[in-house]
Amino acid sequence: MLARRSLTVKELTDRLLKKGAGKQLAERIALDCLGKGYIDEHAIAEDHIGRGRDYKCVGRFLLRYELKQRGIREDMIDETLDELYPERDEMDVARRFSARRMRGMEDLPVEKRERRLSGSLQRRGFQQNVIAAVIYEIRRSAKGATI
Repeated sequence: MLARRSLTVKELTDRLLKKGAGKQLAERIALDCLGKGYIDEHAIAEDHIGRGRDYKCVGRFLLRYELKQRGIREDMIDETLDELYPERDEMDVARRFSARRMRGMEDLPVEKRERRLSGSLQRRGFQQNVIAAVIYEIRRSAKGATI
């Protein structure tokens, strides 16, 4: 299981339980793998954050949620997020995603474009203040014209 994909202790335990292992055995195996270095949750968090920030263009909120679902400890999530994806960078990622998303929406009415962009940014885990700032910047860059 670990050869195909990096798994957290929680994910390995869940998979072993699905395969029919008892709860205590599954937990013991997962913790043994962690102790032997087969599982590196910090590296998993770093990789997930890097891909989310650079390729998927998602916000910190969504990354935090996804890592928590994978079983990464909250203190490790916060530490890794602060290190690799500080709040000040979230605006740049939102701008990058918005530029991609806006392509092909030139023919839509202004309100519809704003609503779609806002919804897309929200679903990608960006906070409302970041969404509002990006939409404001897009309006402003059009110099009075609508986005």
